[in-house]
This record gives sequence, structure tokens and C-alpha cells, in this order.
Amino acid sequence: MISLLLVTTILAAGDQLVLEVVSVSDTHGWIYGHRHQPEIGDYGMLVSYIDHVREKTASIPGHSVLFADVGDLTEGTGLSDATPIRGQHIYEAASKVGFDLLTVGNHDLGHEETVRYIHENAQTLFGDRYVSTNSYLDKDTPLSKYRYKYMKAANGLRLLAFGFLYKSSYDSAYATSPKAEIQSELVQDVLKKYAGETDILLILSHIGTTDTNHKDIVAEFRKFYDGIGYTIPIIILSAHSHQLHNEYCSFDSTKQCYIVEAGCYLRYIQDVSYAFDPIEYEYDGAKRTGYQFAKISVSQPNDNQLTKLVSRLNMTGLATDGSNFLTSRGEELQEVVDGLVDDLGLNAVIGYSNYNYSKKEDLTHPTSFFHLWLNGAIPSEVYNAARMRECVQVSILGSSSVRDSLYAGHVVLDDVYNIMPFSNEMMYIPNLTAYELSCAFKEYAREARASLPKYLLSFDPNNLSSEQCYDLVLSSYDATKFSPKYTSGSCVDPNNSGNKPSSEYNPLAYPSEPHGPLTTFQVLQAYVMEYMKTSGDGNDEEVYVVSTQGLPSHSLTLELLVIAVGVAWGCSIIIAGILACCVLKGEPRSRRYAQASASISEV
Repeated sequence: MISLLLVTTILAAGDQLVLEVVSVSDTHGWIYGHRHQPEIGDYGMLVSYIDHVREKTASIPGHSVLFADVGDLTEGTGLSDATPIRGQHIYEAASKVGFDLLTVGNHDLGHEETVRYIHENAQTLFGDRYVSTNSYLDKDTPLSKYRYKYMKAANGLRLLAFGFLYKSSYDSAYATSPKAEIQSELVQDVLKKYAGETDILLILSHIGTTDTNHKDIVAEFRKFYDGIGYTIPIIILSAHSHQLHNEYCSFDSTKQCYIVEAGCYLRYIQDVSYAFDPIEYEYDGAKRTGYQFAKISVSQPNDNQLTKLVSRLNMTGLATDGSNFLTSRGEELQEVVDGLVDDLGLNAVIGYSNYNYSKKEDLTHPTSFFHLWLNGAIPSEVYNAARMRECVQVSILGSSSVRDSLYAGHVVLDDVYNIMPFSNEMMYIPNLTAYELSCAFKEYAREARASLPKYLLSFDPNNLSSEQCYDLVLSSYDATKFSPKYTSGSCVDPNNSGNKPSSEYNPLAYPSEPHGPLTTFQVLQAYVMEYMKTSGDGNDEEVYVVSTQGLPSHSLTLELLVIAVGVAWGCSIIIAGILACCVLKGEPRSRRYAQASASISEV
């Protein structure tokens, strides 16, 4: 490092070059705006922004622009997830945006049909711009034909780009350790091939900004470039954590590493300009020209909202109200996407909600979505009377599984996809003791996502009766986290040790009543359609009468009942359990909900 500083020379200031990088990440299918937050833009606005940036910078000497998507295009909306091949419409639309680089995210690898689609169609859709360095179908088959991309910007800057995902495994694909991949013969050969001819490393990293993988990635690349006497500038476009970041790499002392993350759901567009001063260094017996960060400018505000984008661009000819913001390319793509949404029937009304059920509130809030799910949807659509006679049912939900709130007003099919986009089956781990249930939650009680615990559940796991058995009711995804705690023996009740085979702790498909086995998506859809009904005549607020098929009708609806239970929860009022028996359909439903409400007294 020190020797590099001794041999390098700063060239004339007039030779400064600028690379402007516009990036988005973790779009999760949100390419057609947000119905409940109409101020947030769509792909039409993104394309128009790209067009305007290209126009604005075209005549600026030494200024080049690059546009990138950093993965997780799929899982999160109906347009993404309602098709036989998840994400097909999203990838096709993304191919029309004008991205210069894209990489894969973990959700893009979650379904076999999607993995196969990417493998077979990425080259057709994106050419050599879809780069994945460490993702594979098997050891002999990379996900993408293109493991890296070497490119020369219009201003002469030479970039070498790689795409990384954190080490992970899926049914039809896997990702190796980024550090190990950089050490591989393939990547080392690429670095050698372009040694002395690469000015900037651009890393598309579907890894959270603060993840320690980035320290390893930068350290491995530094090893190579330190060896040739060049402190190469490294730009990391990160993703996955759904956060906004613009900062120098805290783990790299050179001040030649900068990391950016663009949030999620197309709520933001990151636009960062990197000004570079030229330097000279020696490699392979010859003087070479390289570059160093001189100034980094982050365009603000970074919200993907019409008037804010107009303000950020500050272009002559753009109306301040954004009335002429959409370009012909933007309008064309917007029209195509809207047509696909209509074809899938995603705006079909399936219910009506009197309240906003927030994904940000915990169970103490009566209008928390988690409260609605654990004390409304699961008891009503899932619990089985036979299982309830056998053991107490304890339902849980991971806080990260809920991707959107349930908003007041008409509920459309797309809302269900937005909230519960994952096709996880409802399962249960049967016949647990109080010790076993409590043990499994000790670790997760210490792990939190934002202001919520990692898991929310209908009972206090530390205040259970040792005289009862418990079924842990959960999604198939969450089952992969909890089941090993029992099958490995780490949370097996000492009184059961040696008496109960580990196979009896394997999760089973929950025999839901009255529908049979359900996915989380189907649970929410059924609940909305059955208990949050709409009349279709504009008087939805007035028609909340639940038919009890033989029992007297009541003006108190299940939705209002859940609100009452929530108030009872927060105030420790137990009367909500009594009310439940009067409203639900038939005896089995009443018993189910009464038991769920009884959990209030356990918390």
C-alpha cells in the first residue's frame, strides 16, 4: 500500500472523469406502483428517469452513466407470483428497462421453475449484462453463462464487474462462498487477464451492506491488486437487507471502497456520481494510468416519487409537477405492465377491511396484522378440532414473512400476494411439552427484526402449563428453523430423552378445517373472502353480519371481534374469549377461536 503511494503520480485535474451509477434492488415484483401508496413510482417512472439522466449527461465531457439492478426481482406481488413461472413477467419487463448490469438474488432462486427460466432465458433477455459469479445449478452448471463483465464506459473508464450472492442452498440451485469463489482459478484468471487494464471494480452484491462477507470480498480483491501495485477503487452495490446505505466501506482503510444499497420495492432509486482523479502506477515494467476517488456525490432525495425525481434532475423543460416526466419508453412499458396486471385479475375485489392492520405493530396492538393472523385467520381457517382435543395449538409467525400491511378499504387479490407472497404450507410439530416449546424460543427471543421480535406467537412460551401437550403450528419455512431443535436433541425434554424417536419431531402437514392443507397465501385469501366480505354495492361498512348457518345472525363481525380481542390483549381483559363463541360458524369454529382467545390469559 505504501509503495503504491510512492510510485503514483496525480495527473492534471482537468483529466477528472465521472461515473454516475443509478441502482435499484430488491424490487420483489413491485414494478407497477403501490396501490395503497400511489406516490411511489413504477417501472414507467424508472425507465423515464433513466432516459432523462442519459439525455442530461450526454453532452457532459468525461461523464458516463451506468444502470444496475442488484437482484430479488421476484416474490412480493401478484404480477410476480401468480404466473406458472414465478417472475416471468417481471424478468421480461426488466429486459426493457435499459439496465447495463443485473445479478441474481436469493428469492430469484427459491423456485425450480424460476431457476430454470433464468438459466435458459437470461442471455436472450439481457445478453451479457446478467452477471452471476458464484451461483450454480450444479457443480458443472453455472446459473448464468456470464460470470463477470468487462466493460469500457463512454468516457474511457474500464470496469470489471462481478455478481455475488451470499453462500446459500436451494432446491434447484446454490451459491458458493464469495471469498472462495474469488480465490478460484476462474476468477483469478479473469483478474490476471485484465490486470493493468482495469480502472474500477464494480461488485453487484446481493448481500446486506453490513454483512461481513463484504470485508472478505474486498480483502480478496485487494490481495490481487496490491500485488500489482494498484489500490483499485471498488464500488459495491449491495442489496438484501432492504435498507438505504451510502457510505465508505468501514472495513477498508484506503478510502477507495464505497458501498450503496437502494432499499426495496422500487421505493427508492439510488443515483451516485463518482469523480475520479487519474494516477500513474507501474505494472509489468510499464507505466499505467489508474484512478482514485476524488469526490462522491449522492443525488437527493432518493425517493422514487414523481415530484422528487423532477427536483433531483433539475432539467430545463421538465414541469415541476411532473406532468411531462414520462418518456415514450416509460409510457410504453407502463401500458404493457398494466395490461398484464389486468389479464391476471389482480385488481379483483375479494373483501373489505374496516381498519389498517399494520405489519409494524406487535401483538399488543389490536390492529396489528400479526394479531389478526394469529388470533383470527389461523384459528378460523386452519385449526383442526381433533388436534385441539389432543393438544393446545400454539401458532407462530416470523416477522419477516409479512411483506406489507393490510390496508383499510377494498381488499383485492393482489393485496394478498403483497402481504403473503410465499407459497409456504401450513404445518405443525406435534405433541411438544412445555419445556420443549419454551426451549425453542429462547434463542429467537434475542433476535429481532427492526422493532419486532423474530417470531410472534399466540402464547407466552415461558408461561405454559407442564400438564398439557402443545402443537407448534407454523409455516413450512419456519418449520425448517424449529424442527432441527428437536430432531438434533438440543430442545428435547429430558423426560422424553430416549423415549421419543427423533422422527416424531418431524413437521407434518396441518390437516386444516374445513379446507384441507393450506399455504399461508391461501389462509389469508380464505379468511378475507369469508370474514371480511364486501357487498359490491359501495356500502361495505354496513354489511358486516356473519352468517352462522343456523345460529342467530350478529352485527358484531369477526373483524370487529379480532379488534376486541386485541384491546383485551393489551388491557388484559379476558372477556373477548367469551364473545368469540357467539360469532363464528358452528361449534368447531367456536371451540377453535375460544381456545385462541384463552391464550390472552397465558401472556
